[in-house]
Amino acid sequence: LFEFEFYDEILFMADPNDFWEEKMAYVSRYAAFTLDNYAQWTTINSRLEVILNKEQAAIDEAEKARQRRKRIKRLWLYILMAVLTAMALALIILNYAAYVGKTLSSKFEVDLYQFGICLLIFAVPYLMLRVVYRLWKMAKKF
Repeated sequence: LFEFEFYDEILFMADPNDFWEEKMAYVSRYAAFTLDNYAQWTTINSRLEVILNKEQAAIDEAEKARQRRKRIKRLWLYILMAVLTAMALALIILNYAAYVGKTLSSKFEVDLYQFGICLLIFAVPYLMLRVVYRLWKMAKKF
């Protein structure tokens, strides 16, 4: 049964033995259920439920930790983008008169000023779209 039902999964796995070990571990949980001990099935089932609940709790905890790490990475990305945007804006505001009057002292300063403009052209709309998207998602929940 497992051979044909999960054939596609087996084809794309690096090691098919891992697949079989996982499936056999799943099926082996039910080995205690036999026709000879049908009177004990309720106690076996309750023990099995405890084991499965512990495993599900561990899976849920791992998923929460993964989501938390994902949120932290996203927050750091937003902080970095906000800092870079603020720096670019400050650079443009402080050097605007010198740039327009062509009195910047070096080509590096001119390039830095132009890089700040490019950063604002891309970063500010991105941040604005992200904020609008977040607000739209929050409004959609209600």
